[in-house]
Amino acid sequence: MNLSDNEVRALIHITRSKEPVHPSGLQKELDILKGSVSRIITGLQDVGLVERAGGEVILAGTPPAEAFSGSTTHTVPLHFKRSSLAGGWSCSPG
Repeated sequence: MNLSDNEVRALIHITRSKEPVHPSGLQKELDILKGSVSRIITGLQDVGLVERAGGEVILAGTPPAEAFSGSTTHTVPLHFKRSSLAGGWSCSPG
């Protein structure tokens, strides 16, 4: 799974938040355009890392999302490394 810099930053912000994150708050935090926020959220949702809940965004209850957050002991941690081909991040289990 390849993630852009902004997708990784958004995922970190969502994971650290104690409450669901509103897209406008994510836009301000990442200092990006409104359309970019929607694209980032949709991309993270498509790979099962976040879910939309009542107009806000939360970390998904899927194994990849739990591995990212370290919230359970039954998942394999995800490792991120710079991907020179995609110009973003490569994410893999273990």
